[in-house]
Order: sequence, then C-alpha cells, then structure tokens
Amino acid sequence: MIQKMRLLYLFLIPFIASCAIKKANRNPASKLTLKEKLIKNIKSAHFWAPLGLASLIHLSKSDDKISEWAYEHKPIYGTRENAMEKSDELNTILEAQMYSSVLLIPYMAKSDSPLYYSFAKAGSGLAAYLAFKQTRDVTYYAKVAANRERPNSADRLSFPSGHSSAASAARTVTSKNLELLGFSPTTELVWNGVNTTLAAGTLWARVESKWHYPVDTLVGYSLGQLISSTIYDSLSEFDPNSFFSFMFDKDGASANYKITF
Repeated sequence: MIQKMRLLYLFLIPFIASCAIKKANRNPASKLTLKEKLIKNIKSAHFWAPLGLASLIHLSKSDDKISEWAYEHKPIYGTRENAMEKSDELNTILEAQMYSSVLLIPYMAKSDSPLYYSFAKAGSGLAAYLAFKQTRDVTYYAKVAANRERPNSADRLSFPSGHSSAASAARTVTSKNLELLGFSPTTELVWNGVNTTLAAGTLWARVESKWHYPVDTLVGYSLGQLISSTIYDSLSEFDPNSFFSFMFDKDGASANYKITF
C-alpha cells in the first residue's frame, strides 16, 4: 500500500500542482544533437572524476582493502544495519527533491491555457521520471552482465551500484532544474553541494554496509550522471503545441494528437 501511494504521489502531484504554479520566462534550450549532449555530459566532473578515482582504486588493487576497512571500522554510520537504512533514506530525499524541483521550474507556454501549461509541466515530470527509471534499468542490466559477487556474497549483482546510480541521477536532474530557477550563484552552489554530499553519503553507506565495493559505487555514480543527464536533456524540451491542436467552429470542436518520428 505504501509503495502504491508513493507511486501515486510521483505521478499525480506534478500534474495537479502545475496549474497553481506561476509561469515565468525561460530561455529555450539549445538544440544539441544526441552526440553533442553525450560529449557535453562526459566532460562533466560528475562523470569523469568518480570514474578516474575508480580507476585508481582498481589499478592500485585497493578495492578489497577499502571495503574490509570500511566494514570493520564503520566510521560514519556505526552499524551495517544503519548504513543500509541511511542509503535508502538519502536516496528518498534526493528523489523527492528531484520531483519537487520539477514543480518549481518556470515554463513559458505559447498559449495562456492552463491545459497547455499543465501538459508542459507534466511533460517535465515525465522526463525526470524516465531519466531516473532508465538509469536504474541500465544499471541493472550492467549488473547482470558484469556478474560481480558482492562483498557480503549475497549475490552476483555488485557492479555497478544501483543505489549510487539512482542518487546520481536524482542529483543531476535537480541540478539542471536549479539552473532555471534564477537563484544567485552562491545559493545554487550551496544547494548543489548539499545534494552532492547526500549522494556521496549514499555511496559510502553502500560500502560501509558491505553491499558494494568502492569501485561499484563510483562507477554507478558516473553511469547515473551520464544516462540521466542525456535522457533528461533530450526529453525535457517538451512543447505541448507540437503534440496537441484544438479547433473550434460553429459545428463543434475537435482535438488532434500528433507524434513525429
């Protein structure tokens, strides 16, 4: 029941609340090709920095050592159970922020109709959901392909970390939405810093709970940033005028729906 209510919140609240949010001007997103978007996202420090650190840990053969030390000392979360619980809590906070930021971003519709604006806001919410979900799906398929045993030997789905990729995806989408809210550079920097810290806390919790090696979490973070950023950049340019048209005449009214491939 709780899971169903949570899904209801994630789908319906962004659509219903959109009508109550004040519209504001925003610059249209630059039209980049998929290749250009991938290159742009690969250049992000949130992609290459964790990947570089993961490479250093792997090459120095420190993965097992760090994992054993973290599990033995538990310097942050104290117990394995607490680390597991906190990783879930931190992910929930980041995901909630992601959807909340969708409600706040401005949108300038071509029509004053609340219906157009609602579709635009719902489109942004759907883009965020798909970016998050596809990140989780791709991560799972990568786990199956990698077939790496977890540090606790529970199964062979250790690499890459799903919690880490999800935390990264939520942080990435929220960060992109923050760019549109008109905050001061300092406010935006602090907010992004807090969310990055929350994501890092998720990564370490998975190591400390002995569900993942450090390399699993770092690669998961990089993967989450790349996938979610590319998908969200592509899908968030939702324009309801491109999909819906309405016609009124003396005989009645008609509505048309169009998809162009």
